[in-house]
Amino acid sequence: MFSRFRLRLISFQLKLLQPVEQVQPKAGQPLADSAEAVKSRNTVVYVYVLRSLKNKKRYVGYTRKTPLEKLAEHNSGATQWTRQNGPFVLLHVEEFAESAAARKRERFLKLGKGRQWLDQILPGSSAGRAGSARGGSAFG
Repeated sequence: MFSRFRLRLISFQLKLLQPVEQVQPKAGQPLADSAEAVKSRNTVVYVYVLRSLKNKKRYVGYTRKTPLEKLAEHNSGATQWTRQNGPFVLLHVEEFAESAAARKRERFLKLGKGRQWLDQILPGSSAGRAGSARGGSAFG
């Protein structure tokens, strides 16, 4: 039986596979919004869990980028830690409307009870303690 978070992840992955509908702008409608306008509307914050294929360490972070964009960033070796521990696979994603809630959830997942919960829902992903509570935030 899938947990609701795993179903949310599957649903998110299926959305990414959907073709994008092409819409023609109406007369007098601007072709694109400014970057600031788009950014201010995009209030979705994601908490994500990665696993290193190299050493099985788990990484917990949060971001306003899509989880797949963040995965690509980690796999490109953007930081010393990701260069040393990559490549990574995306294990789990949660979506939040507010940064404060996402940061709170990220911290929970990095601490004892949260790590235990991840061990239960993500069998075989318990090795390593990357992205500790003192650092490892991936807001970007």
